[in-house]
Amino acid sequence: VFVAEFAARIRLLFPGCPEDRAAAIAAHAGARGSGRVGRSAAGRALSEGAVAAAVRAAVRHVDTPYDRLLMEGVPRREARSRVAEAVAAVLNEWQGPAPAPSTAPATRTAPAPSTAPATPDGRAAPTVLHRTATTGTVRSM
Repeated sequence: VFVAEFAARIRLLFPGCPEDRAAAIAAHAGARGSGRVGRSAAGRALSEGAVAAAVRAAVRHVDTPYDRLLMEGVPRREARSRVAEAVAAVLNEWQGPAPAPSTAPATRTAPAPSTAPATPDGRAAPTVLHRTATTGTVRSM
């Protein structure tokens, strides 16, 4: 039940996230005994910050060369910095409306500039923020 609720919350905050990805992110983040964000008090409460953190981490590991950079010895902060733009692009794309089903092959395009996207209930979608480890500065991703 928790994983399904977590996936539904992902889809609410990131309506453009494919359903299978939302389910995979929720299952990974909510694994018992994992120490991941989904198992924290905030994650169990389905807080916006915890859900966004889980999605951001999944995008970083799945959609960027982040893990390869780490295996090559790049320090974690540097690796995160190198992939931050790619992570932000995916998150921005997912914060838009869910794509309409199509019979055409899927293609990846840059997200169109827009004003603040809205969630299905009409509220403004969350801005994805990241606090830098070195200065503590909060910046959007």
